[in-house]
Amino acid sequence: MPIAGRIYRRSGVRGQQGCCQSFCKMLSKVLFALCAAALVATASAGYNWASVLNSNKLQYGDGTFYGQQSDQDERGTCSFGSNFANTMHLPWSNGTHNTVALNDNMFSDSLPCGTCIMYRGVGQGIGTTPIPQNWTRAIVNNRCPECSFGDIDLNLNGDGRWKVQWHAMPCNVGDSKLHYSIVVSTYYWFSLVVSNTRIPVSQVEVKINNVWIKMQRANNNQWPYYNTNGPWQTGFPMPVRVTSIAGETVEDTIAGPSGGEGHVQFSADRIVPQENLAEAVAGGWDYGSSPASSSSNATAPSPSSSSAPAPAPQVAMPAPTAASARATPTNEQYAAVGGRRLLSSRV
Repeated sequence: MPIAGRIYRRSGVRGQQGCCQSFCKMLSKVLFALCAAALVATASAGYNWASVLNSNKLQYGDGTFYGQQSDQDERGTCSFGSNFANTMHLPWSNGTHNTVALNDNMFSDSLPCGTCIMYRGVGQGIGTTPIPQNWTRAIVNNRCPECSFGDIDLNLNGDGRWKVQWHAMPCNVGDSKLHYSIVVSTYYWFSLVVSNTRIPVSQVEVKINNVWIKMQRANNNQWPYYNTNGPWQTGFPMPVRVTSIAGETVEDTIAGPSGGEGHVQFSADRIVPQENLAEAVAGGWDYGSSPASSSSNATAPSPSSSSAPAPAPQVAMPAPTAASARATPTNEQYAAVGGRRLLSSRV
């Protein structure tokens, strides 16, 4: 064996092996860089609130069904079901016909949880139960790992794969407030779920021992705290900051160690992100419920069976001025774009 070892080294195979190792390392670095770039591209192409909110530019994909098996919806990824927060019965679900699971590409680590949407079928597809071509209101509480970008999976009994169009909208929270649920708690940590929101949540902070702690969202839409700033059990009522997906931050308190109803809600006139506000005013975005879509199953114009689906029902928007297109819009201008719906009793 020692002789074979020497022959192995003298034959130059070791040098060839070294070359192979160097090449493999270089190839690994290239593949890693490509994968990282792909992940960044996927993240950037994920859930864009400004895009899904603008119903002048509808989302398109396939609509499928995952049935209404016993307790299945209660185990939705967003933790809103009875096994965790148990808040699907709160006002934000008013007017919704069903819940939906959003495709994995847009789910973005649970960022869309609590998004209210309007969706409808456009006629094309295969199966025995076409998705109706009237606008239907739903709320996102789950993810669909096998779905492609733009797809939604309906928590309804049905059969087939049907083309759909959809857009996001504010939930019907009315005068109700944010709701906090501490769904897991031990001496060492707790996990928080925020629900009954007008629009989805992007960030949560809690104040523990006089220090604001920025919490990291888990992929099940829970916000855990791990005693990083000391014990938490005596910190109630606990100050909390909640930031919406549009960038509005509200301050509130969590009543007790199991959570409870808060005292604030995201504003009806802070639905569009600030960086998209000028575009919304100038372009006349339609991002609220329209007369044709105010009920959970309102009739909409039948989409064409050929070419592109028909657009969402529209309500005339005020004509923008040159000044409004250039300047940062005021709250009054903001309300003028969607106030007739966002500030109405239906929302």
